[in-house]
Amino acid sequence: INECLRSNYICDDQCINTNGSFYCKCNNNNSSSAEGMTCLDLGNDKSSVAVVLGTIIPIIFVTVAVLFVIFLKRRHNNQRAQEEINLATENTRAQTPVTYNLPVSCTLRKQYIIKSSRDSYQYITNCTTIDKKLVFTNSTNNRLVVVDADCRSVRYMPLYHVPEYITKIGSTTVGVSCTTDNVILLIDISTYSIVHTVNTSGHCYGISYNNNHLYVIIGKTPTVMNLAGKVKRTLPSSSHKIKHIIASRKYLICTNSTTIFCFSMKGSVKWMFKYEKYKTFRGITTDQKGNVYVTDEKTDTVIAVSDDGKHREILRKSDGLNKPIGIYFDKKDNSLLVCNCKCGMAYTFDVTFT
Repeated sequence: INECLRSNYICDDQCINTNGSFYCKCNNNNSSSAEGMTCLDLGNDKSSVAVVLGTIIPIIFVTVAVLFVIFLKRRHNNQRAQEEINLATENTRAQTPVTYNLPVSCTLRKQYIIKSSRDSYQYITNCTTIDKKLVFTNSTNNRLVVVDADCRSVRYMPLYHVPEYITKIGSTTVGVSCTTDNVILLIDISTYSIVHTVNTSGHCYGISYNNNHLYVIIGKTPTVMNLAGKVKRTLPSSSHKIKHIIASRKYLICTNSTTIFCFSMKGSVKWMFKYEKYKTFRGITTDQKGNVYVTDEKTDTVIAVSDDGKHREILRKSDGLNKPIGIYFDKKDNSLLVCNCKCGMAYTFDVTFT
């Protein structure tokens, strides 16, 4: 009997009859299935495998790439966090402020009205004293406000740029940084004239003068330049978003909104001050003893800070402060000039060390 002729035994390709049985044989080197009756097309299987692999491999690659990027980002964040921890550890003294034993006190000398009756609104961002005059930057009206120390006159000097920060340079000259315009103006207050203009490579923020050089925050980088605007050197870029700067012979004092930093001239942190209460640090100045004075806009205070972490609120709202920003210490007569940013009031205080 030819078993291959029975209808219930069907092979896909060839049926080989044997004595009392049969078996199936596949053509073209195809492989038979487990039951031996069905042939598998290896070519089609290989194509299917190729399709599957072609779909899976790109997905695996993209997944690995995404995971690698996440890993790098987390490692970067961890490194920055570790840097902050190290910085805080190195400066434990300044991170734990003491609110007593800082022998500094202030007494009101004079108050000034620096807002014109014609101005419905003005914003004063910084101040300094020079040649018996008080000079303020008025950013909303693009001008300097110059007030005689004896209150006899107020004069306004219009500018083509928006003044933000100011520093005293000589007996009659000030340097003014105009942040959004990327410009520094050197202005002679005695003649009310611009004597030199310096174009900067980016937004210029805090500005300070020391030893014939300007120290300016350009972008995030403290930059040292001569009075002609030629860059002499830059300090390591800061990740602390500093905006204000004061240069002394050995150190740079800088602030962001929450922290005071003391940097060496090479950019390393010598000490820092941070206190939970203060979150809106603005203007900054120093006295001849190394004390730092900073305005805090939200708490309406001026805080004096020493390099060992001691601090004291020497001026408050009760002293006339209302959103203070600008501040300048005159080392010649131990006076402190403070200006409110919106109400048009400024004050000078006599500072005593007890």
